[in-house]
Amino acid sequence: MLYMLKITGNDNVGIVARISTAISKKNANIYSAEQSVNKEIFKMKLFFSIDNENDLDGLLEELNIIEKEYNLVIDTFSEEEFADL
Repeated sequence: MLYMLKITGNDNVGIVARISTAISKKNANIYSAEQSVNKEIFKMKLFFSIDNENDLDGLLEELNIIEKEYNLVIDTFSEEEFADL
């Protein structure tokens, strides 16, 4: 299943590495990613696929940890949800 992450917050070293590592460890595949920094505000839109629901649950838990660690807002949308955006 395809998902989209929408990530915003203050720019910090290691955000992209931390998120991509979490995705990789859960056997998910990144399809595309766009990022920008404007006036110290980091924004990223990332599309990934993951097949196993247990891996998805674990990834969402890890993203919650990253969100708190870097003081980010990470929103996750399923393919059905982001098609309506």
